[in-house]
Amino acid sequence: MSTDVQRKGRIVFLDLDDTLYKKSTGFARCVSQRISQYMSEILHIENADVKSVELYHQYGTTLTGLLENVNFIPLVFLTHA
Repeated sequence: MSTDVQRKGRIVFLDLDDTLYKKSTGFARCVSQRISQYMSEILHIENADVKSVELYHQYGTTLTGLLENVNFIPLVFLTHA
């Protein structure tokens, strides 16, 4: 873990399956858009919206799918999304 992260505090990663936030808040949709934006702009993945959903269905989470298929730094993904 980066010492910068250790100094700034802890990272909290919450389950976003509409358990904590009602679907009507748009929170999950916003996170999905940020994930697709990261995949497109940072990882240069074409059709990131579609690829994100494919990875989600194949691996259970988009992050797991990216970890299996792409060389990147997960902490940067988590801070972006």
